[in-house]
Amino acid sequence: AEAAELEGKTEAAAVPQARGDRRSAHMMLSNAWNWAKKHRRKIIVGAVVVGGAIYIGRKLYRRARASLDDLLNSDHLKNDLLRQISLGRSAEWKMTLHYQRNQKVSDMTVKKNLENLRTKLFELFEINDLTQTLRDNSHQLSPDQKSAYFNQIKIQCLSRAVSSLYALHLLLLLHRLEINIIGKQMFGDDRRAGTEQEKAHDENYAFLSSTRYIQEAEGLRVIVKGVTRAVEACAGELQPQHELSLEELLTLLKDIASKADVELINDGLAVNTALPDNVQDLCDNERLSPDGCRLVAQFLSETRDFLESPQFVSVFRLVIDRALKKTVERLSDKFQPGQRFPLARTFGRFCQLSEEVLSSTFSNAYIEDFANTPAVNELSEMVYFPPDYEQGKISKTPSIGALMERLQFSP
Repeated sequence: AEAAELEGKTEAAAVPQARGDRRSAHMMLSNAWNWAKKHRRKIIVGAVVVGGAIYIGRKLYRRARASLDDLLNSDHLKNDLLRQISLGRSAEWKMTLHYQRNQKVSDMTVKKNLENLRTKLFELFEINDLTQTLRDNSHQLSPDQKSAYFNQIKIQCLSRAVSSLYALHLLLLLHRLEINIIGKQMFGDDRRAGTEQEKAHDENYAFLSSTRYIQEAEGLRVIVKGVTRAVEACAGELQPQHELSLEELLTLLKDIASKADVELINDGLAVNTALPDNVQDLCDNERLSPDGCRLVAQFLSETRDFLESPQFVSVFRLVIDRALKKTVERLSDKFQPGQRFPLARTFGRFCQLSEEVLSSTFSNAYIEDFANTPAVNELSEMVYFPPDYEQGKISKTPSIGALMERLQFSP
């Protein structure tokens, strides 16, 4: 009986205590909620800032990690492979490795110089000035004058986007041609005497400096002029409010490229587009001897032969076609397949994409796609290797084979 009485008293005492705990917890939650409502703007802004910082941090980490992986998987493994090959491997193996290295060096050299190319190319357009004038004088301009400004902006935005693709891929292919033309001579430089190596280096440098032509205003004007005429022919009648789908936009860009090819690439015109006329200037800049100048002229003559070849035209059309598809795919984050939208809504995105095309930071998706195009590698091999050279006959040891696969080489 005493135990039962004691238990009852304990339960009776516990009830108020539990109620007090609940009231205390409720009060704490209420105070927290009132504080959150009072400072909700600060909380929202803080959450956005923290979330944005985390997102940007993760994105930068992935890019940095990808760049680090590229270095580890390329330079380290390549050096390991070089050490193995140097220990008595065949000349064919060395030549193949030298070829693979040259392709990477060629593309990376182009990438490093893209910032300068982008600056000089964008200086040939007046998009910012036209947009600013239209914005500042909107109330003073008549409807016809506004329409004229919008049409100029349309032509310039499309021209800059397509010109960026042409300048990049023409430069990439020209570098591949010239690097591989001198590749065989560079491969044999280690067997020459020191003085001969220095002379060969000067000659090779003078030859490769011809690629500066389409990186400077003079050569870029040729590209911009040809592309602008193509844009005017294909899109001149389209009003900025004209609606189209992504599929129709791709067709329009392909039509522009076909017209531009007639102006810049077809029937041997790639020579005039890509190379300077005066060989002597290249020789004078490096103070070459007459023999050295003749060698540079010989290299340039071989380059012209390839630029005029149907193989080059076919490969160039292929890489431009792939680049145009990639450009339209990048618009899919703004427009859904099948959705119709005014052409004017693409102007700002095209300006952004032209900057991405000529980006020299982190990974450039256009350069990566170019390097992974089989036709590009076939053209490069045709230039570099002798006609009777058969890479398929080179046997791979297991260790070298594994390294080659990790390097994504395909000898």
